[in-house]
Amino acid sequence: MEQENSNPYAAPLSDVGGIGCASSLGTPLASRSKRFLDYLIDRVAVVGIMYAIAKVTGYSKHIIVGQGGVMFLNGTHTMADIAYTYLAGSVLYYTCLEGLFGRSAGKWITGTKVVMMSGASLGFSRALLRSLCRLVPLEPFSFLGAVASGWHDKWTNTRVVDLRARPVVKARP
Repeated sequence: MEQENSNPYAAPLSDVGGIGCASSLGTPLASRSKRFLDYLIDRVAVVGIMYAIAKVTGYSKHIIVGQGGVMFLNGTHTMADIAYTYLAGSVLYYTCLEGLFGRSAGKWITGTKVVMMSGASLGFSRALLRSLCRLVPLEPFSFLGAVASGWHDKWTNTRVVDLRARPVVKARP
């Protein structure tokens, strides 16, 4: 039986979650600017994937990509259909990528990753819940507060960490 090299009289170390670290591993949280860049890259990726699917399925002759995103030209498609398609594509995009890798295209580029508060990786159920939380109206504005995490982070007990930043070393008192 191995003995642990610990001092029984030392104060216990605590995990201070949400104040700059994602877990006891000391990985720093991603900055707001990286999170915003993730958002922009992922929006472009979702629209690009929708356009590619339309091109492959033959619907591209009815679609143009403009300022408002993907727009259908023929009168049979309504704005509601476009919104539902975009939202479903967005949920599938985030659920698949974050469920498999913990990273979306934007997170790969910026060097960030989604993890649980404990530092463990996400599963598909947590990734799906996170994706569905993004559908709440005005959810992107939840980043305007003092903390650099949105509602979809808080409600699912997840954090986005910066893998390229130096680890935070916690000093012992």
